[in-house]
Amino acid sequence: KRKNRIKISFKEVSFSMIKKVVGCGISTFLMEVASGFVIFIFNIQIIKYIGDIGIVVYGIISNCIIVGMALFNGVAQASQPIIATNYGAKEKCRVKKVFEYAMKTTILLGFLLFSIVFIFTKEVICIFVKADYRIINMGVPAVRMYLSSFCIMNINVLFANYFQSTEREKISIIISITRGFLLNVILVLSLPTILGGLSLWVIVPLTEIISFLGIILYIKKYYYKSNENIKCNNFELTNAMQGRKNCFLYTVGTFQVNNQNYIELKERNIKLVGLAFAQLKYKPLKEKQQDRKSVNIIIDELSKI
Repeated sequence: KRKNRIKISFKEVSFSMIKKVVGCGISTFLMEVASGFVIFIFNIQIIKYIGDIGIVVYGIISNCIIVGMALFNGVAQASQPIIATNYGAKEKCRVKKVFEYAMKTTILLGFLLFSIVFIFTKEVICIFVKADYRIINMGVPAVRMYLSSFCIMNINVLFANYFQSTEREKISIIISITRGFLLNVILVLSLPTILGGLSLWVIVPLTEIISFLGIILYIKKYYYKSNENIKCNNFELTNAMQGRKNCFLYTVGTFQVNNQNYIELKERNIKLVGLAFAQLKYKPLKEKQQDRKSVNIIIDELSKI
């Protein structure tokens, strides 16, 4: 008999590697686990405040959500390895392009799905059940309200996967826990007591809106900090160039070389080296070439823009 050449080896396995793998995948795991528990809580509250017809309607909505999430996760997971590979290779322009394509695709899918559900609500309901007037009367507004979340849910799913791909596991986990479990449970337990049973149909859209606003605030804060670092280090670079020619300039930190610094560095023949990451954004002087070029001109990346 021929011996099998494939063998399981644990030589290269380390705790730090396992930690990284778990950190990258934990947000997706939490989303899947939380969804089952949230559905259970929803069912209890629907029986309590709406009744059996509400459970039938929620069953229809749950099937529609499965279809929507499959498509949104498909876009996010298709872009994830491409973003992660280019992020590791420090190809930030490619990361940005892939993310933009994924965002446009998922937004288009979200609006397309919601448009179909909104226009053909009765037909969608009849696909799953033999609907009488009670199911139709309750189902039409409920399905429309609940599935309006398609327009924002898709964006949140993509952002969670994007942060996961770019080594920002903490924010990815926070998004997954917040939108997948925390907000849903808080709202599903509190909102019906204040606004009645029909408010259950707007909980998921409300959760997605709050999560989206949180993501926007995080992005603004993150890039504000990055811009502050760039301004500070750019100022230091300008001071460091004074009185120097034909030399190597050792740099520490993250900074951005602007047009003026770029021309000055070239004229004085100063080369940047050191343990830092610099991004050159230089707009060509010719009017025909309006696009900006990004050039990495430093050895190692120690901090992130």
